[in-house]
Amino acid sequence: MQASTTGASNAPFVFPVEWLNSNESLRSACQRWQQCEALALDTEFERVRTFWPILALIQICDGEKVYLIDPLKIDDWSPFAAVLANTSVVKVMHAAGEDLEAFAHTCGADITPLFDTQMALAYAGLGASLGLAAVVRERYQVELSKETARTDWLVRPLTQAQVDYAVTDVIYLLDLYADLKAHLHDLEKLDWFWQDGEQAMAKVHHQEPDALLYRRVKQVNLLRGQELAIAQGLASWREQEAKATDTSRNHLIRDEGIITLAQKTPKNWNDFTALNVLHPKVSRLHGKTLLNLIEKARALPSGQWPLPVSRLLDIKGGRGLLDQMASEVRSFAEAHQLPAELVYSKRALESIIIAAVDRLPQAPFVWRGWRQQAFLNPFTHLLTNAGIALPGWWQEQSS
Repeated sequence: MQASTTGASNAPFVFPVEWLNSNESLRSACQRWQQCEALALDTEFERVRTFWPILALIQICDGEKVYLIDPLKIDDWSPFAAVLANTSVVKVMHAAGEDLEAFAHTCGADITPLFDTQMALAYAGLGASLGLAAVVRERYQVELSKETARTDWLVRPLTQAQVDYAVTDVIYLLDLYADLKAHLHDLEKLDWFWQDGEQAMAKVHHQEPDALLYRRVKQVNLLRGQELAIAQGLASWREQEAKATDTSRNHLIRDEGIITLAQKTPKNWNDFTALNVLHPKVSRLHGKTLLNLIEKARALPSGQWPLPVSRLLDIKGGRGLLDQMASEVRSFAEAHQLPAELVYSKRALESIIIAAVDRLPQAPFVWRGWRQQAFLNPFTHLLTNAGIALPGWWQEQSS
């Protein structure tokens, strides 16, 4: 293990830094962390050609030290997974996002409870989607360097500039946590806030049925009939292959490639290759498979074609309905002193409308928790008045 002291010369928090680059050193540290009330966490990862994020560095601050875990040297994550899952140890992160996915995939554990300081700042009315650099600049008058943010974190050894950058991502979080937790308690918003932390983790494991993945393809609304059947088959294959081979979706086939194949409907290998929608290596490996999928989709009877994807502009009164729902959100947000965007973005509201209009078999992910409870009655009223028949999942929620 290597220890040093790091931090900007004007930083209010300077901690010794300890590297954890063996299973034994990580296990020993985890025993100490199990006794902590809260831990600050961050990661550096790479995700260019892979489906899953590749952890390159894990930073942890326990209030006494900053620990840098080298994932390239660890093959037993069980002690750390136990810390992540320990409900008595709050995990403090800023804009957790893909970090949660990286931890779940690499360490095999969900983070609970999660205290996301970016989300807490929004709940406290101090700004929505604030980056950590902006928060540190405002609160601590320290300018965080971003020069090494986009460097290759998998290369060893890391430079001192990379180490300093990584350390600054966690040294402020515990102080922010103590302040924001007390503030949200005074505002009586902690219950909703903790729910959102749980939902952020649940989103990592949320999976749409394969049969509905075509709906996420850009410009899929341009397709009809047999074209949709082709897009459905290709999108499902792409997801399964991406997960099985840990390959990014776009590296296999981009959305525009799916749209092109669906519209052009190549019937033989020459037609397929002439469209030039795949990287040559991907075409050699998977081209015949995709051509077979296209042929299989072409053979489907019309009764088995997937339904078109509605656009808000295509829905009668859709724009007005969205505005009415947004008005309900603004009123609720003002009454509870919350940013409207934190409650429901317009994109989220649009997804609710389209899911109802297209009568999808399951509710969109945004329709759950305290938001679902708060808006069930007013949204039911608005959709019903707009002549939209509520799908089964909506009626089940309403009962």
